[in-house]
Amino acid sequence: MYGGIAVTLMSMLPQEVIDSIIDHLYDDVQSCRACLQAHRCMKDAAYTQIFRTVPIVQPANTFDNSGTYIVRRFHRFYDLLKTSPHVALYVRKLILWEEATQLQRRQYRRGWMHTEQDLARLLAALPKLQALHLDGHNDYLSWQDMTDAVKQGITTVLLLPSLRSVVVQRFNDFPISTVLSSPSLTYLGVLHCDGVFLDRDTTTTPVEELLLHDISMTLLRWLSSPTASGCLSSLTSLTLWPSKEQNISFPRHLHRVSDDILSAAPNLVNLVFAPIAYRNKHLQFQTHTTLT
Repeated sequence: MYGGIAVTLMSMLPQEVIDSIIDHLYDDVQSCRACLQAHRCMKDAAYTQIFRTVPIVQPANTFDNSGTYIVRRFHRFYDLLKTSPHVALYVRKLILWEEATQLQRRQYRRGWMHTEQDLARLLAALPKLQALHLDGHNDYLSWQDMTDAVKQGITTVLLLPSLRSVVVQRFNDFPISTVLSSPSLTYLGVLHCDGVFLDRDTTTTPVEELLLHDISMTLLRWLSSPTASGCLSSLTSLTLWPSKEQNISFPRHLHRVSDDILSAAPNLVNLVFAPIAYRNKHLQFQTHTTLT
């Protein structure tokens, strides 16, 4: 009885107050689910908290070595979207991890994200997505080995006007210029990507923050080239993490092209140079430079 009275009283509050109360339940999924059942005035805020971030990943405390945990998780969410398509309107961030069974590794050397046809359909069903994180996890993703349908699905998301942030991790030959063609991108993170594919598309969108982890000489040369100047004009923060193999020679190469980078990025305020080989044992080698 008291629960019913509490719900009735809460429904009499201004909607802004109700939304604010539920916003504080962002880390309590069970309570948010209870709010969905309690009263219609709570549904919108509860849906927002439950589906704002959708991690298609394998938690660290899950001991499932079948190579299918993430795939099953993906299909459960996709089935939910098919039965309740309105849920897609609440998804703001999507995190996808690669995963492969032993048979897939032996036969195809690639996991589910390379060939999953429903992945393209899922991506096409998220019209308000603001952040996309693609992670090869224990394997590496390869753009070249993906089916055309999956490539098209990823490209469609990258061109969404709502997209603000993209992180690609352990993703080889990823077409970075396609990301930079996103009309509203403000943050791009490229982590542990060998041989990032840099095509010559000059239709780029200025980004505000750029994180490059395990940066190669190819990527460094691209940063200082006219091709990249279009995306650096609004850059305010640049973080460079060279690969272990480049730790010794990287500072010398960076010095050679630094003038070109600064010229292409007149609004740059923070330049972070963090050699990963020294980040734990020799913190004095890290530099964080504020430009004035």
